[in-house]
Parts: sequence; structure tokens; C-alpha cells
Amino acid sequence: MVSMKDSEVARAAEIKSCFLFTISGGSAGQQGRRPFRDPFGPYFLAQVGEKLRAEGFHVTEAKPGKACDAGFDVSQSGFGVTVVLLIGCHADANECALLTWCIRPWLRRVPAEAASAGWNRVCTSIDRILRESLRITGVLWLTHQEASQRLASFRGSP
Repeated sequence: MVSMKDSEVARAAEIKSCFLFTISGGSAGQQGRRPFRDPFGPYFLAQVGEKLRAEGFHVTEAKPGKACDAGFDVSQSGFGVTVVLLIGCHADANECALLTWCIRPWLRRVPAEAASAGWNRVCTSIDRILRESLRITGVLWLTHQEASQRLASFRGSP
């Protein structure tokens, strides 16, 4: 599918579409770099997906990703939102980054404002889901630019 870039969605740079948070416990993975994805990723994202479905969103099954621990898509009318999870393992907790992108196919005429509003609705729901979890602490809801500044050392530092 040929899709439009986030920048072609109205106010894409202003949309808070990234989440950084800590999950206490989680998996018993190695600290720092890992040779394989964390199996906790698909499990955790499946729970987030179930809660989004309960709110009326059309969510695909959470699966391990190619360059992430897990991911799924949220289908909207004429566009979609891709959600991916990155997990950094530490001794007592997992530091996580949940990133989202809006996908607008070229062939569908979806107004940029409608795609932006739908993307924001998905992110607002994800924020609420993360904040309601007892195991999650320190939720930061950021724009892509704010998150990229904080993620520079996310995966590589023990």
C-alpha cells in the first residue's frame, strides 16, 4: 500500500503520538541489548488492543514486529494508525516506548483534518489505557520530536 507521510496529516508535528513509560516486573529478559524480541511485547500489546476494541476501534492482532517488540494496526474510515512497542529490559522493570503513525493511502480521499482527529482519538484512548494500568508508571505522552530526543539512548544503554 502506498501511503502518505505523517507530515501530510494536519498538524502532525503537534500530535502527541508517542508514549514512554515503565512496567514493573514484566519479563525476565536480559538487561540492555537482546538478541531476540521480548515475548512480553505481543502479550502486553494484545491487552492494549483488547481495551481499544472495547472502546469501538477496529484493531488487528498484536504480533512480534521486525524492528520492534510488537505491533498492531487500528483501522479507521479511510486511514489507519500503526502502533509499535519497544521494550528496554532492566533488572527490576521494563522501560517501554509505544509509538504511533497515521497511514493515509494515496487513493483514498480522506481530509487531513479527519485523519488527524482520528489519530488523536486513538492516542487519547491509549493514554487513558496506560494510565489506568496498575503496573505502569511514569507515563509521558509526547510528540514524535520530543520522544526522539529521549529515545536516542533507549535501546543501547544498560
